[in-house]
Amino acid sequence: MPVISVIVPTYNSERTIDRCVVSVLNQTLSDFELIVVDDQSTDGTVARLSRITDPRVSVLVQPQNRGVSAARNRGIAAAQADILCFLDSDDEYLPNKLSIVYSFFTEHPSIDVLIDSFEIHFPESSGKPAKRRVNPNLNDSESVRQAVYCRDIFKATPALTVRRKTLAAAGLFDEGMRRREDMEFLIRLTHVANCVSRSSILWRKHALEHSLSWPVDTFMTSLIDVASRHDEYLRAPAYRRGLARDLARHFSRLLRKRHLGIAARDFATFGQRFGTLREIGLVFEGFYEMRRRRLRT
Repeated sequence: MPVISVIVPTYNSERTIDRCVVSVLNQTLSDFELIVVDDQSTDGTVARLSRITDPRVSVLVQPQNRGVSAARNRGIAAAQADILCFLDSDDEYLPNKLSIVYSFFTEHPSIDVLIDSFEIHFPESSGKPAKRRVNPNLNDSESVRQAVYCRDIFKATPALTVRRKTLAAAGLFDEGMRRREDMEFLIRLTHVANCVSRSSILWRKHALEHSLSWPVDTFMTSLIDVASRHDEYLRAPAYRRGLARDLARHFSRLLRKRHLGIAARDFATFGQRFGTLREIGLVFEGFYEMRRRRLRT
């Protein structure tokens, strides 16, 4: 029985899957299992995975393409350990990731969820230097929840380590969501588990060329998905600040890039779901929040 299960969903990742897998196999803690779930890749991803002979690695292939959340959920169902970690196939662990999180959970038996920090690397062609994504050291679930809603915490899924027992209470990843599923999953965890975040940088995220563009077409759908599932996002002033800021930034970007048609469509979509007057109030609140943050920094 391994002490940690690492779950990696993958789709058409033949260029990056080797780096991802090697980063797990080279961990200073060796007592783990790595479960890679392929979501019906059409490139050479599965062929590359088939060359791995390490007995700690299992490769599962989805019967049909169902998205990253379904792939993660299948990995969770197959996992044997009591502690679960996640990694995306584009990214990599630093060598001491698993040893540090395992020691943390061993020393803190009352903690159910740990959110760590990371650094993000950009393609050489972008000319951008690497950036550190350092999370605050938060010690209770309410603080973590507020930070998630207000976007004061970097909550990418590879930053999460979760005890298996917690998933029975929180549920798995929502397979109906294609964006912000990590945010929605973490919100549910904060309601049923003892969650903390730490500033330790334990993994490396790689921003790919296609991920550098701003996804204008799916933003509003993902925002409404979270707000529909968690009404406290709109109802609680402490949480609503994050929603308001997201709305204001979204419309500011659309107008700046002259995406007037998308702006009108998204404004109508949110207004139909939650009310136009409420939306106008949120946008104004969001502009105030953006200004407040600029002055604070």
